Amino acid sequence: MPNLKNQQTVQKLASKVSQAKSILLSDFKGIPTKDLEQFRSLVKENGGEVLVSKNTLLKIALQEQGADSQVNSQLTGQTIAVLAYQDPVAVIKAFFDLRKTKENLKAKGGIFENKFVSEKQLQEISEIPSRPVLLGRLLGSMKSPLNGFVGTLNQSKAKIVYAIKAVADQKAN
Repeated sequence: MPNLKNQQTVQKLASKVSQAKSILLSDFKGIPTKDLEQFRSLVKENGGEVLVSKNTLLKIALQEQGADSQVNSQLTGQTIAVLAYQDPVAVIKAFFDLRKTKENLKAKGGIFENKFVSEKQLQEISEIPSRPVLLGRLLGSMKSPLNGFVGTLNQSKAKIVYAIKAVADQKAN
């Protein structure tokens, strides 16, 4: 029977895992504490959290939440779990941006949309434009036909004004 402290830790981990929209598992062996703290603050800014816990406790918490068994195979060695609570892509982007400067920071895999994803798939997810950029592109594409329609309506008004002016000029002469 596990001790009370471990049971409480598993409950806390399970609660956090259930709230997470995406989870990235990373090996942090050889990462200086200063760099890890920088990463923690970057993740926090993006609406996430970095957890360091025993692999066995994290495995139990993930199993309680119905995680894929492939995730458990990634929980070896020194592992941190990066949980995204708001934007599931922003935290993954932050990880891969930092990884460009810290070579020994390696992704093991993770969970995205309740499915196991490999390191390669996480890399592909990190290349997706951010939510504000995607929303801007969507609005731009929706606005474009409307702008053309408004321009056409304005040209019609201008043509009517020119025609009336031409008729008025003819009658004046």
